[in-house]
Amino acid sequence: MQRLARVLTEVFSPTVVVSAFLLTTGAVSDGWRGLWFGLLAAFFTAVGPFAGVVLATRLGKVSDHHVGNRRQRLPILLGAMVSGFCGLVLLLLLGAPRVSIVGLLSVIFGMVIVGAVNAFWKLSVHVSVVTFAAVASVLTLGSGFLPALLIPAAVGWSRVKLSDHSTAQVLVGIPAGCIVAAAYAGFL
Repeated sequence: MQRLARVLTEVFSPTVVVSAFLLTTGAVSDGWRGLWFGLLAAFFTAVGPFAGVVLATRLGKVSDHHVGNRRQRLPILLGAMVSGFCGLVLLLLLGAPRVSIVGLLSVIFGMVIVGAVNAFWKLSVHVSVVTFAAVASVLTLGSGFLPALLIPAAVGWSRVKLSDHSTAQVLVGIPAGCIVAAAYAGFL
């Protein structure tokens, strides 16, 4: 069970989920052009910041690539938000499709919510992000994505099983993700 929990945690990590969401929504809405802008949005909101986390981990500045130490999360989130805003400016200058711009803004909004909570308490970012992606997919792409709503439960189980979060920390990630998904769907 421990191995399954580790696999779920890695496969549905925030970087993977945000990247897949931005690429998929971009491609679905605008084909290859949307895929390109989704890739650009993912670079600035997920891939680039994750590369910074990996570097910080190797330099001993953060505990691990999931930034398990709550006190280390705020500077990481602030850096990711700055990167996201740089990506937003670039997307606007290049005339990106609305779905890519709203997707990037939603990820930044999610970082604000998670950062605010994590300044005081350790909310599960994994569960928050996977809930956002699942709910936003259902709201904007249709009922064919309803099975995705099971993923947050599996990821939440994995985070508790690995002792990375308490049940309460996992459960609070769900409404955080729902708030961001509602904002995403509302602005599309």
